[in-house]
Amino acid sequence: MIITQPIPEHAPPWSKNYFKYIEEEESLLQSMQGQREVFLTFLKSIPADKWDHRYEEGKWSIKGVVSHVIDTELIFQYRSLRASRYDATNMEGFDENAYDLAANLDERSPEQIINQFAATRNSSIALFEGMNESNLDFIGMGNNQPFSARSGGWLMVGHAIHHMHVIEERYLIGTD
Repeated sequence: MIITQPIPEHAPPWSKNYFKYIEEEESLLQSMQGQREVFLTFLKSIPADKWDHRYEEGKWSIKGVVSHVIDTELIFQYRSLRASRYDATNMEGFDENAYDLAANLDERSPEQIINQFAATRNSSIALFEGMNESNLDFIGMGNNQPFSARSGGWLMVGHAIHHMHVIEERYLIGTD
């Protein structure tokens, strides 16, 4: 099945910040699979000495940014699962900074984080492979905003693209 573009009204207003990255994409599953490979190649190309780098005091390290991408994808998975099962119960938001502090990043290697992204994305792909149009377009509630599984899947893609650009533009300046 081809899972087409998100329906903006089925997603929070802030989603447009991430949907702008997927305008050319046609199929969610193909996008997720292709992006998995691109993102993993990108992560593996980051020099080992950069993973703990912060471009400014108070900002996350590269480990923190990638951990945030993973945490957010897991939350979007959960919200997408619930919406796809016709659950209209509101799903609360999360404090991304508190999650970063609790992620034990000093104890984790880049390889562990890279492997966790791969496993998370594989799980996302498997989740969406089991959905039909009705599952995709039921509108649940995430943090008091409309949220459908279709929008959740495309948010996963756009959010990862956004943060890949952030890493390139703010953390890897001057790195070959």
